[in-house]
Amino acid sequence: MSCVIKIDKNKCKGEGSCTRVCPLLLLEMKDGIPQFKTQEHADSCIECGHCLALCALDAITLNDISAQQCKKVNKNINIKTEELEEFIINRRSIRNYQDKEVNKEIISRLLNICRWTPTTKNIQAVEWTVISNKEKVKELAEMTLNWFEETNFPRKDMLENWNAGIDMISRGAPCLIIAHEDQSKMGAICDCNIALTSLELLACSMGLGTLWAGLLMRSLNNSEKIAQKVNLPKDHKVYAALLIGYPKVNFSYIPPRKEVKVNWL
Repeated sequence: MSCVIKIDKNKCKGEGSCTRVCPLLLLEMKDGIPQFKTQEHADSCIECGHCLALCALDAITLNDISAQQCKKVNKNINIKTEELEEFIINRRSIRNYQDKEVNKEIISRLLNICRWTPTTKNIQAVEWTVISNKEKVKELAEMTLNWFEETNFPRKDMLENWNAGIDMISRGAPCLIIAHEDQSKMGAICDCNIALTSLELLACSMGLGTLWAGLLMRSLNNSEKIAQKVNLPKDHKVYAALLIGYPKVNFSYIPPRKEVKVNWL
């Protein structure tokens, strides 16, 4: 679909910054105003909105969207590096959850915010499936365990613990969030993982605990029966999954981690 850019000549000062922030360099100054270089360039626009977002003069309309329809950037926000550092290193994977549901409004807010996480060429193709019922999450865990038995997955300890009333797959979490995307989409792996990583940090800021659900992700991608259970679209693959709930425990210390391995060139 071709993009249409309109310039209010009464507002535009012809400075040209908008042409320089275009990711694909599709714009150039013509007669003192920014325009697509050619129709082919207009057809290549990814509609990221950089040009529109940069123009403080509200001179640009992109596909009938003007600055008046956009939320204004809050330039007074100042997140201190030290605080963000502490927030990240304080994060822990949670495997013990309270018997308390996560309000759907909270999950909806998290998902809504993640609409602004970066995606490959701004395709915004990440889709979500949310299982917001503890019993349904546990049912999915049991199906996963059965699939492990059928495929001789080398984790007999999980079955032994399950029989003893200990769920090592869903860990008693009341909610599972699955990020999936059409396998044919460019950058699907990165896009889903960026979105869910962002969601995890946001969730932690709201007092929630999380655990990456690699075992559930494995079964969802390899068992047609389990994929159908969550209504996963036929051409989609699960690229990230996260268990979420209110922590039953609070940690007091930050364990050490391995030194950074980096190759400086």
